[in-house]
Amino acid sequence: MIRLIYIQILFFSFIHAVGLKALVIPQNALTLSLSNTGVGDYLAAEINPASIYKIDQHLGFSKNNWYGELGGQKISSLFSDNKYFSFESLSVDDIELRDEIASDSPLGFFGAYWYSVDYSQSFQIPSLNSFSVGYRLKFNLSKMYDSSMYGVTADLGLIKKVKDNLSLGLVIKNFGKEYKSNLNADTPLTIGLGVSYNVPVIRLNILSDIVYQDDIVLNKIALKTSFPYVNLIFGSTQGDDYSDFSMGLIIDIKKWSIIYGSLKHDNDLIGTPSSFELRKYF
Repeated sequence: MIRLIYIQILFFSFIHAVGLKALVIPQNALTLSLSNTGVGDYLAAEINPASIYKIDQHLGFSKNNWYGELGGQKISSLFSDNKYFSFESLSVDDIELRDEIASDSPLGFFGAYWYSVDYSQSFQIPSLNSFSVGYRLKFNLSKMYDSSMYGVTADLGLIKKVKDNLSLGLVIKNFGKEYKSNLNADTPLTIGLGVSYNVPVIRLNILSDIVYQDDIVLNKIALKTSFPYVNLIFGSTQGDDYSDFSMGLIIDIKKWSIIYGSLKHDNDLIGTPSSFELRKYF
């Protein structure tokens, strides 16, 4: 029963794009291991679309496990002209269907499905080489039993390079609408401010964000090493009624990267999200 309740909440909160308010959706292993921290750095389009400008061209595949035993995958590609495209899915197909009066055996089984396609692009502002801006367009579709919803949202991001080892970022997410039958509603905006500071002597990147979403203020912090071949990531998000801790590992072998991330939520009933990602750089 707990599993079914969480699945219902997850799928019909997805179109708000912020999901269950603060809960982290493992869009790939890197964002999950950072606890979605890094608005002020050039890390991932999912965190700040302005970051694409300095991310190397690559093709990626992620295998994701989320709350309520939901599982899925994400395929992404970053092209040489700073354009990013991805397709993501999450699903579960063994939810028991029962009558109002429970029986020993279910009447049958049904599934719940969520799909997302997004397109992002970033570029530098002419004559202001210290600024990069970006946008992200996202289409979501979810279906559970005989109900379905879809939504279209957009994100806008900005990153300013203050010094060689210091940058600041701003992101505004979830401009858009959600639709179910003939009804539509605005999606709640998410606003994030971030700072990234690199400590070259110890090869450590320190990330800190403040995120406001749906009347909730979240404080985020992450640490990412920058050694050759093997690197560690740790992240955390803290709010009035929410906390998590994430960790990850990156292994770089020539033009390949293997990334693993996991996140520990303060409610053990809904499981531990994890993601395994393989990237090929060009």
